[in-house]
Amino acid sequence: MKIDALKSKHLAAWAALALLAGCASAPEPPPLRSASAAAPQAAAVVQPQTSAQPPALVSPAAPAAADMPARARATGSPEDARRHIVRGAAAIEMAKSADDLALAADEFRMAAEIAPDMAVAWYNLGAVLAKTGKVDEAIAAYRRYLALSPGAADAQKVADEIIKLEFRQERLAKEQASSGVWIESDGTTYRLLVNGNKWQLSTTLRPIQPDVEYRYGPGIGSFGMSIQDVEKIAFNLELRGNKLVGTWQRAETQVDKCTLPAETGDAQGVLDAASGTVTLEFSKARYRTVTSAPFPLSFETKDKCVEVTVLERRAVRYVFRGPLPVGGIGLQVTSAHGAMMTRTWIGELRVNGTAKDAPAEQAGLYSQDLVLAIDGVPVNTLSAGEAIFRLRGAPGSTVRLTIQRRNVKEPVDVTLRRQPMPVQEGHNTDLNYY
Repeated sequence: MKIDALKSKHLAAWAALALLAGCASAPEPPPLRSASAAAPQAAAVVQPQTSAQPPALVSPAAPAAADMPARARATGSPEDARRHIVRGAAAIEMAKSADDLALAADEFRMAAEIAPDMAVAWYNLGAVLAKTGKVDEAIAAYRRYLALSPGAADAQKVADEIIKLEFRQERLAKEQASSGVWIESDGTTYRLLVNGNKWQLSTTLRPIQPDVEYRYGPGIGSFGMSIQDVEKIAFNLELRGNKLVGTWQRAETQVDKCTLPAETGDAQGVLDAASGTVTLEFSKARYRTVTSAPFPLSFETKDKCVEVTVLERRAVRYVFRGPLPVGGIGLQVTSAHGAMMTRTWIGELRVNGTAKDAPAEQAGLYSQDLVLAIDGVPVNTLSAGEAIFRLRGAPGSTVRLTIQRRNVKEPVDVTLRRQPMPVQEGHNTDLNYY
């Protein structure tokens, strides 16, 4: 195959690659290289400073070994390496989506395994990996190319591409640092998903009691009662500097026998990265619902909804903190109080249970213990969410709880060492282990 023909073919292949990934935010890297392109002179070959061997290229997003058979390291002659480069270009031409480009990357990777000093293999591998979002691998491949071809005409251009990829790397790290489980001041856990400057914060089990005046009528009159019903709510936001703007949605919600209509509107807020808090403000309806018995003094299951009224539209302010640290003590807590288990926060955090073999169980904590202070900070000076957040921390760190037990006059201090403890987003506070 003539060099010019091979170059034309690969330029066409790169055009196909650019078309597939045209919506990506990263600038275009230099075009793919032909396997027939002139190799650097032996005197110009520089081995990487970190190792005499080429860097390992394992995708962070690749399936686990149990899910994907391990491929033996490619072997062969320089001509075999060249063949893999041509096959990689063909894979790009045939690709229907960005996912299909993984085949091209594997061909270029095999070429690099066969001929570790073939600069063009590393260049092409870096170009494809950059397009498929394998940023760490792309940087490693480009660096290997520069180590082999330090005097290449495009060395500065490739070095600039590495800088751009490192910027993407930093943004990805920030996204990963923000994503996870966050907790609202009332103790509800949410899942935050971050994609660039797009934020989605959602939960399926937020108590709706603050937004509903619930009344029950046993046929004659009606009286107010607390409720345990929950709502599914989501915020779709865009981060601009430290400002958040977007919309919020609440799904249709059941309150006893009544149904509250779905609701949506604008939302705005502020991210305080230093304190790890997000404050959102928006307008939300407050309702009155009345469930009534079918006839006077009939406490049966045939109750029906007789009223759903919007009492007001009011400005509300939600405060979140997160993401929750991965370490916990396996303590189940509740802020509910009174005979009706009302969830309005009054500064009381009680033990609801402990996870088996967790630090909380081993320390002898049990149901109805009252947590008075966390690391010396009185719980009644915190919100429910802040109190729960303080229970968490890095695995191996310690937390000191001041506990008041029933029928015991003096409170006791208990120090526990945190261990990895997953938290489920959207779970009622009572159902999670902290």
